Amino acid sequence: TIDTTSGKVFCDGDNPHTDVEKSDVRIVEIGCGVGNAILPLVEQHSELMKQYNSSHVSTINTDSTTSCDNTHTDEAPTPTTRPSPSSPPQLHIHCLDFAPTAIELLKKDPRFRSAANDGRGTAHVYDLSTMHPSTIFIGNSDDDNGTTKSEEEDGATAATATTTTTTTMERAIRQRDPKISTDAPSSSPQVLANSADVAILLFCLSAVGPHPSPSLDRAARHVIDMLKPGGTLVMRDYGRLDEAQMKLGKGDKELGTNFYRKGDGTGCYYFELDDLKELFVNQHPNDDKLELLELDYIQRVYRNRGDGTTRRRVWVQGRFRKPLSNAVSPRVDERRLAAVGGSGPDASSSDDDDDGLTRFL
Repeated sequence: TIDTTSGKVFCDGDNPHTDVEKSDVRIVEIGCGVGNAILPLVEQHSELMKQYNSSHVSTINTDSTTSCDNTHTDEAPTPTTRPSPSSPPQLHIHCLDFAPTAIELLKKDPRFRSAANDGRGTAHVYDLSTMHPSTIFIGNSDDDNGTTKSEEEDGATAATATTTTTTTMERAIRQRDPKISTDAPSSSPQVLANSADVAILLFCLSAVGPHPSPSLDRAARHVIDMLKPGGTLVMRDYGRLDEAQMKLGKGDKELGTNFYRKGDGTGCYYFELDDLKELFVNQHPNDDKLELLELDYIQRVYRNRGDGTTRRRVWVQGRFRKPLSNAVSPRVDERRLAAVGGSGPDASSSDDDDDGLTRFL
């Protein structure tokens, strides 16, 4: 092969630049349900890896043959202009949902099991409104993959990765036990806080509570604290004057201003754009929230050709980025951990229209 930096020609095994550090991308989906949004991303990433491995092996075989032949001649080798394919980053996924049943179903999916077996996937029962991401452990900081060890299910089935949310460290922090320090050593378990390159929040935040409310404020804070500096939040949720809101407003299902109880018993708040700005966007120089990249309404009209009816849907969709200077301190914020309480509605609400998510990512 030809080293593009020095122009030297190497036979197999001689190139000092073969050990290239691969970057990782960590994606967290909050309110993942059974994985209808994140698992297709895992599947597409697997296909990309297969294509890369196939093309990379072909390139190595072709270039090494040419390179070794050139070393036996007096002629200077002619570098090729064909660029070697760049390796896709390793994809790590962490799936969070309030419903234990949804998490159990997710763990049985072959796509998730494959990622978990490789040390690249974890799933957790999680209440966004009460649990700080510092209480979710996703692996050891001295591990390259940064994920938890898998555990066997039913003996012959593939391993899955999960973490018990109530841990000794969490209990010690909440009780302010002076015997256990919250300063994590280099080999201590890695937590979800300050780790995500991308956080996906689809039709989940509306189930937490109305705006303004302490539970919704805590939920937004926890989402922000999951992101690493430079990380991106992509979200979509129900918008004000959605047709579903108009139907719910006709009965006795209104729990508060623009907050309703749906047929399955979960709550649903219908957002305005300003609500999301107040929850996620820096309003003052000293705020430790996010930068606004994109925020708008999405309006859709669905027509049923059979009965001639139409449905008018309104959603809010946004992208936000965590500033590079905005990082969660290694010491767990006890004030945020102590700010627990309130209800934990099912955060597995989803919608069947996910267009636009791939463009965000």
